[in-house]
Amino acid sequence: SGDDAEFAEFTPFAAREAPIEVSLDKLRDKNKRIKPDIIPFFELFSAIQQPGLTSSDRATLRTEISLRLSLSMACITLGLIGIPLGITAQRRETSVGFAMSLIVGIAYFMMITVAKMMRENSDAVPSVLVWIPNILFIIIGVRQFKKLNRK
Repeated sequence: SGDDAEFAEFTPFAAREAPIEVSLDKLRDKNKRIKPDIIPFFELFSAIQQPGLTSSDRATLRTEISLRLSLSMACITLGLIGIPLGITAQRRETSVGFAMSLIVGIAYFMMITVAKMMRENSDAVPSVLVWIPNILFIIIGVRQFKKLNRK
């Protein structure tokens, strides 16, 4: 038909399928930095053992393992400090309790963020730094519980 001939003049290429083979090895960058956020937890342990990793890469992987374990303890830690704060704030005002819990939460995650920013610096031992907020807030929580127990 005449309409098809006119359309063919304006269309340089038309196909229902046009498969193109692309090697995935060419798409992958061999020198790409390790992104530990996307590696499953148990595979992090084998990733640390890989030969050819720099000390900063190993520090990053160790920090990721510690970070995941530390964040798992965050609910216990924040609960341990939140219960005494909630009991003492209940005696005062609700807004004071809310403000205190917000400050505690922000302080906790700011400390975690600082440790994450140092994850590549193996001299700063970032895998230990991510545990400092837990240790600090557990100590504060236990002291608050002891204070409440004396009252």
